[in-house]
Amino acid sequence: MQARPPFPWGLLGLWLGRYAPAWALMAAVIFIVQTVLAAVLHVREDVVNFLQLLDRMPAIFKAFIGGDDLMPSNVMAIVAIGYQHPLILTMLLINGVTLPTGMLTGEAEQGRMDLLLARPLSRGRVWAVSVAISVLSQAVLVAVVFLGTAVWTRVYDYGQTIPLAPFARVSVNLAALAGCGSALCALAAVGMSERGRAVGLATAYFVASYLLDFSVVWLPQLKVIRPLSLFAYCRPNAVLKQGALPWGPIAVLVLTGCLSLAVSWWIWRRRDLYAA
Repeated sequence: MQARPPFPWGLLGLWLGRYAPAWALMAAVIFIVQTVLAAVLHVREDVVNFLQLLDRMPAIFKAFIGGDDLMPSNVMAIVAIGYQHPLILTMLLINGVTLPTGMLTGEAEQGRMDLLLARPLSRGRVWAVSVAISVLSQAVLVAVVFLGTAVWTRVYDYGQTIPLAPFARVSVNLAALAGCGSALCALAAVGMSERGRAVGLATAYFVASYLLDFSVVWLPQLKVIRPLSLFAYCRPNAVLKQGALPWGPIAVLVLTGCLSLAVSWWIWRRRDLYAA
């Protein structure tokens, strides 16, 4: 009976070491954004001025960070800005797109996949390690978002006690969104022979999905196709109001991610790594 190959710790260490500096930078950016938001928006007068500025701008800008729930009296919605701020979502997008395309398409495109597979590694294990790193790294970045809330709501006085449990639920929803995004990027990675094309395809989808979710502010007719946007299934303010985990939206994101991974696995096992 043939011995089972050992777990590919070497490959795991190789990729973790290669991408760790980028993760650290993105985590730092996320924490800095949370810090700035907390420093500015824990003072009621500053919140009023900020909201007045938003009211002078097109409605879609306010929709990006909370919409009509943003009021000086709604402190929870003010804190929740950190979970839907475009810069934080951009960090999650960059991480989600960079990792699977770099570890799968990128390695093959640069001719290093043969070296990896020359070890006692199967294609399946290479794929599994890349997916695990991609999804778990998204969870870590979301944990940094929650860490910012946990730290700064205790450092600054918001005029009321800020419970952390509601934001833990928001974090679970955001992690499901980020993990689903990584799964879709893995699908784009194995479906393209060039990393640039995979990155372009994934980025275009996420930008279009994000804009579709908020374009109903201007075009209410688009509500019919709004469910096609991944961002329609992550509503921080709705989660805060609900007071429980949004199992329905989370289930949609998890099922979409699992289906994407299943198709990605099927393609990866059968594709010619060096086909043009």
